[in-house]
Amino acid sequence: MKRLLLITSLFLSSTAGISHAADMNYPVQPKSVFTNVEYGSGWYLRGDIGYTMSTESTLSYYSDARYNYDSQSLGNSSSWSIGAGYTFNDMFRADLTFETSGGHDWKGTSVGTLCGGLGTEGDCYSEDSAQVDRNTLMANAYVSLGNYGGFSPYLGGGIGLTHLEWSGYDSDAYCTVDAGEDCTYGAHSGLTADPETYTGPTTSYDGENTTAFTYALTTGFDYRLSENWLMDLGYKYTNIQGGKVVAKDANGPGSPQGSSKFSDLEIHELKLGLRYEIW
Repeated sequence: MKRLLLITSLFLSSTAGISHAADMNYPVQPKSVFTNVEYGSGWYLRGDIGYTMSTESTLSYYSDARYNYDSQSLGNSSSWSIGAGYTFNDMFRADLTFETSGGHDWKGTSVGTLCGGLGTEGDCYSEDSAQVDRNTLMANAYVSLGNYGGFSPYLGGGIGLTHLEWSGYDSDAYCTVDAGEDCTYGAHSGLTADPETYTGPTTSYDGENTTAFTYALTTGFDYRLSENWLMDLGYKYTNIQGGKVVAKDANGPGSPQGSSKFSDLEIHELKLGLRYEIW
């Protein structure tokens, strides 16, 4: 009986141990985890259209000496640009853009008092006009100022080169004379006290092509439309640093005697664009 009880006790103890071991939680070896590396993460493409709100020019012309125009203006035009860039973090990004704009109408007026009259001379004028097309390659950088309800304002700037093509440069001469005055193109008739105008010849010059250093300042905001698309609305100031407009002796010796040129062109532009992030 003692032996039977001992065997029974040992059996129950062993089965209890096996049951306890079956209830224990052994650590499960985790499966291997693979991380997908995103190709091109941070890169983006962009496209913009723009319209010049105002422009300024500082052209000078040469005859027997250098002269500045008494008034001048550079007409508005539209532009478009494409580019690619990289977003480094939430605050900083940079891109390279190519922008083209055609058909800026330039006009300038110069006024003189020595009009070649025989007696008392009237006032003489030269109304000049030309067209200029521009193509700009520029490197840009932008700093984000935070995110406010989905809108992210930014400040930026860029440097690059602009290729300008001047064409259709014409100079129209005329003079106005009061009673008793005359000029190269005619004398006052004396039939009225009102000023009279006499038109002179139109002289055309071949325009120059020039490449000039350019810098730009920008500000605006972007707004995320979806996971990959952003809208960008901004203002851009562009300054093009000088170059030739008409070559020296464009129509033969002395016409004009020195090369007409500009010291800078200033363009104020409103731009609307889209950016596509390549994730």
